[in-house]
Amino acid sequence: MLRKIRIAVEMIFLLLIFILFLGIVTAPHLTWLAHIQLVPALLAGHFVTVAVILLVTLVTGRVYCSSICPLGATNDVIGRILRPKKKQRMKNGYSKSYAIVRIPVFVLFALLLVFGAVSLAGLISPYSIFGRLIALATAPSSTANVIAGIVTLVVIVSFAYFGTRAWCNTVCPVGTFLGFISKFSLFRVKFKDDKCVECGLCSRACKCSCIDFKNHKIDASRCVLCFDCVSACHNDAMTYGPVLPKSKKDAARTEADGAGRRNFLSTAALMTLSAAAGKLALAQEGDGGLAPIIPKKSPGRDSQIIPPGAKSFKNMADKCTACQLCVSACPSHILRPATDLVSLMEPRLNYEYGYCRPECNVCSQVCPTHAIENITVEQKSSISIGHAVWIKDLCLSAIGEAQCDNCSYHCPSGAIIMVPLSVEEPDSRFVPSIDTDLCIGCGACENLCPARPVSAIHVEGHKTHINLD
Repeated sequence: MLRKIRIAVEMIFLLLIFILFLGIVTAPHLTWLAHIQLVPALLAGHFVTVAVILLVTLVTGRVYCSSICPLGATNDVIGRILRPKKKQRMKNGYSKSYAIVRIPVFVLFALLLVFGAVSLAGLISPYSIFGRLIALATAPSSTANVIAGIVTLVVIVSFAYFGTRAWCNTVCPVGTFLGFISKFSLFRVKFKDDKCVECGLCSRACKCSCIDFKNHKIDASRCVLCFDCVSACHNDAMTYGPVLPKSKKDAARTEADGAGRRNFLSTAALMTLSAAAGKLALAQEGDGGLAPIIPKKSPGRDSQIIPPGAKSFKNMADKCTACQLCVSACPSHILRPATDLVSLMEPRLNYEYGYCRPECNVCSQVCPTHAIENITVEQKSSISIGHAVWIKDLCLSAIGEAQCDNCSYHCPSGAIIMVPLSVEEPDSRFVPSIDTDLCIGCGACENLCPARPVSAIHVEGHKTHINLD
């Protein structure tokens, strides 16, 4: 029964978060799914959520990993596909914990967060990994996006084949962190010594390879409470319940372990919540989309553009885990992952085949870490994320090929007006003049400019957004 309940909860969470990424249901109704993920909640400063996750783990064990983490659920699904029940029971069995891998990876992950390399930390963060997989399936928008998704898929599938939860218990830093806490959880899966006949069915059914049936021991740090062992046991020798010290000696040992746990948690919290260093964004490739007859090319911006609500490049660097949820949710498909190592996979705006519509604020609604703050449509209209730059030599009006006023006509903020190219010549053509104090950097001018292959007007991003109010 416990196993069936756990699978039902896991599948419901996985389905709902998949719907969130696809945007099938209005995003605000499901954003709580992203906010209850551990790393995004930590970066967003949702410490109540973090505290609840830690408390639940301390009481029940790694229920977060078994039912709430979308990557954990994905591993289970892949494992069921690649490793049918019969094959799984033949391959599974007890193995020692790979602490030599788990601990250095966790320390590296924590250091990346401390020193501001949040997007690099996102390469092994479970929620970000899941986001890249979904982006590959639903929004394969750029070469970087596809390559990152394929590499991630190959790695996850490989780990799932050799052990359904091998990634969760070998590499995943969240699994390592919660695994340490679950070693001291009040409720755990345990043996009924008087009923166990040491048949080994529990060990072969365990997807985490954490059951040593010969010694009646279960590594609680790796157990994700799948309850496969409880279902596999024919003698009712496995159960889930409270584990209490059996003697004064055990109680003393538990107290010592508890002190060590508190020291560990304090150190981890200090490391993770330390002020992160800022970083600059570099150039990025152009994106795809609904291709015109002559495709546009990226203008080669001197400064990339980050979404309204992101505030600054530093804020993105401090909080963005590159989970790709905003990329998947963007209805205009203008958000693309960065390809440079400094801001790897962080979202950047590209206007070659779309622009940031004034009435849309979806990316700010779905971001779980406040890397993109939740802003209203009204607030968005007064935020300048960049300014337009006119290139005279590319402008059809300026070079005399056609009289065009697309940029001025479609500018939602009235920042572009058409003026005579030469005030001394009454018949001179009209060309755009940009008031940068009014420009919000939406990219409508760049996107709708008929010049090919590079627009005669493009947007340069602001490293720190400007409030025009």
